[in-house]
Amino acid sequence: MYLEAKYASEQTSANLRLLEARLERTVVRAPITGILDSREIEVGNMVGAGTPVARIVDNNPVKITAGVPERYAADVKTGADAVVTFDVLEDQEFTGRVSYTGAAVNPRNRTFPLELVLRNPGGIFKPEMVANVAVARRTNEDAIVVPQEAIVRIEDGFIAFVVVERNGYSVTEAREVELGAAQDNRIQVLSGLEPGDRLVVVGQKIVAAGDRVNVVAGG
Repeated sequence: MYLEAKYASEQTSANLRLLEARLERTVVRAPITGILDSREIEVGNMVGAGTPVARIVDNNPVKITAGVPERYAADVKTGADAVVTFDVLEDQEFTGRVSYTGAAVNPRNRTFPLELVLRNPGGIFKPEMVANVAVARRTNEDAIVVPQEAIVRIEDGFIAFVVVERNGYSVTEAREVELGAAQDNRIQVLSGLEPGDRLVVVGQKIVAAGDRVNVVAGG
């Protein structure tokens, strides 16, 4: 009788543990924190291992993936500064750094992937939004950058007019310039100008070297 009671007790304990394990499996817990974006099953449904039951979205931070043309492969590096804009969020710019660059080029579109991560505390970025990413290809701390309209094309190159003082008068002086990269209506001057030069940016196409000018701004 004693052994029968012992075995019955052990069997009951084992059944209890089995029922407790089954009861625990009636509660679905996500392995991550986030927002419940969709529910794939209804309450009371039986599901097996590996069956999707819900979609959880963790949108802070967000990862942005972009494709870079292969011609920039030597310029775009991990850690480069990036500016991100969204068509649906007009007049807003967000800054970040490139956290990953792909090692291979996609043969279908001749681009390689890059990734960056942006903080999203207010949830303003939504998964699957279309982003525009501008990446700094290189940085030149000593670059001289001027408005493109200040550059005048001549027969064999380009010049810019600067204001110099001669005999007590402010006059224009033509400088031949060598140009570099251009972006957003501004252009880099590689040679011909020095830091501190006063550049003529209004009426530069109707003046000539040696003309007297009246400095009204930026003098």
